[in-house]
Amino acid sequence: QRVISLDGVPNPFTGLPLWQTVVAIAFGLCVLARGKSHGPGGFPRSVRWFPGFVVSVANLLCFSGSTRDSLEKAIQKVGDIFYGMHITGETMLVLANPDDWVQVYSQEGKLKLRPAITGAMQELHGKHNFQALHGSTHQLYRKIFSALLSPKALESFVPYLLANYQALWKKLECLSADKDSSVVVRNHVRDTQFELMCKVLYGIEKDTEDNTRILEQMRVDFETQEAGLSAPTFTKTFKDAYAATMRNRGIIAEKFLEHLDTMRQTLPSQKVENTVGSALEAVAYALIKDGTADDTDRIDGVVNNLLFLLEASHGTSIYITTSMLYFLNLQKNKLALKKVRKEVEAHPNPSFSTLKNGLPILEGCVNETLRLAPIVAVNPLIADDSQMLRIRDQTIQCPPVIMICLASPTRDPKYFARPMEFLPERWAESCEDEELKVTESGRKAFRLMGMGRHVCLGQSLARLVLKSALYTFASEPTRMISFDPKTSKLQDGIFFPSSSVSDGLVGRVTS
Repeated sequence: QRVISLDGVPNPFTGLPLWQTVVAIAFGLCVLARGKSHGPGGFPRSVRWFPGFVVSVANLLCFSGSTRDSLEKAIQKVGDIFYGMHITGETMLVLANPDDWVQVYSQEGKLKLRPAITGAMQELHGKHNFQALHGSTHQLYRKIFSALLSPKALESFVPYLLANYQALWKKLECLSADKDSSVVVRNHVRDTQFELMCKVLYGIEKDTEDNTRILEQMRVDFETQEAGLSAPTFTKTFKDAYAATMRNRGIIAEKFLEHLDTMRQTLPSQKVENTVGSALEAVAYALIKDGTADDTDRIDGVVNNLLFLLEASHGTSIYITTSMLYFLNLQKNKLALKKVRKEVEAHPNPSFSTLKNGLPILEGCVNETLRLAPIVAVNPLIADDSQMLRIRDQTIQCPPVIMICLASPTRDPKYFARPMEFLPERWAESCEDEELKVTESGRKAFRLMGMGRHVCLGQSLARLVLKSALYTFASEPTRMISFDPKTSKLQDGIFFPSSSVSDGLVGRVTS
């Protein structure tokens, strides 16, 4: 395999479609004309990045906007390290080799790495969003919010998760009772997941007329907000999303300030227990203990991150749950679903410990779905371009953006045997097929929840939700989803999600 060194690149143009190449070259020349420079190995005084950039743009055009396919095509042509350009207009170093990721993250503190997010995301997430921070402020917010997802807190969520997802599948069976009827599975998972997260994080549920009205309005606004995350900030879509975000932020702020005032008066001497609906109390206690309960700037940051936590946990769960059910209900994967049912039958009334570590085939289904239909295929990182980056035995001027291609190894037979097949047993320690079993290098390359100090904060909650959804679905021995694989199929996207079921999985849920 040809690998671009940072001192020169091979000719990658052979075989590229003509008009896409012409457009890409023209675009690259316009970029060069900007005249900006970051010194040796930088951009654009050095044109070392140019061939790789042209390949990535040409393939992006060729594949109609699929980030994953375009990057994989570029990697096949020029190797697993090359220069390109981020959507922000900054140069980026694209890395598809897990060994390079480890080397970059070993310099995380010096380079001040944090996720590169769009202007729309920055506006909607508000100030002090911890995914865009680094250093001590980032550590403080992660410490506050990681406590909300402690093992004890997650354990308290389990009965609620199982009960709500069991009710969902029964509801969808009722809605599918007529042979001519169908449901959009993802839409119903979205509604269930939204109510679940509002309950476990904020303690808001449909127990009164006022709370029912609040939740309904929050759900509508939340979907409006989600639509604006990748929209240009001058569009109506973004402006509607911003207004919706402000309304939801106002609701969370009001609830949080009520808890904060109560905690100030009671001055608790013992730490708040993290259980269902206690997140606001726990964060209020953390601010009082930190001595920043009267800091309006810190309070604003906490409220913004409480809303972001809902967005992050909600988005991941609905898309991965839908994709997982899509895979398991394909005719070719019937054996995998049968194995899940057998495992579920052997573990009635599962505890938190069982869901976490005691169901290897079910865990394998989650991993296979993440591998074949990742919610995020790439992780672009902003870096301090005044620093020097050590990579592959060279020291270069750090580019403004480093693109970690998280999904690149997941279809590579070097890391996963029979990579395009859905085979959950490959992840089990008891897997007897040594050729199929995931190797240590495969596990190290499986980083779809991120790496380093900005690794997904809510991944333990997301995995618990996914397992609860699948456990309850498989608990009924004959439950299945009938759908047309010609219309319901997996598709790759350019932003979020990187992969999803095209129509949200339209079908009938029967048992």
